[in-house]
Amino acid sequence: MSYRDLIFPPADTPPTAPVPESLCDTLPGYAETAPPVFVGHYWLPVHSPFAPMKPNIACLDYSAAKDGPLVAYRWDGEREISAEKFIS
Repeated sequence: MSYRDLIFPPADTPPTAPVPESLCDTLPGYAETAPPVFVGHYWLPVHSPFAPMKPNIACLDYSAAKDGPLVAYRWDGEREISAEKFIS
């Protein structure tokens, strides 16, 4: 895993150097069995597809403050996030 693999949203600026394995063990995670979580304030590129980051993780910030779309998700209690339920 490289430093570039760890950054969100994806970017070309972080180095592609490998992250030392001892540091990888300290990185927090979010289990795929955990409830769905919706996050923002990450400024995804305006033309990014509306899709979950993982089956239970979605970012809803598609640069609305920079002329991007205002995005929401129609959640009906499902455990897995569906790309079809993003709305703008």
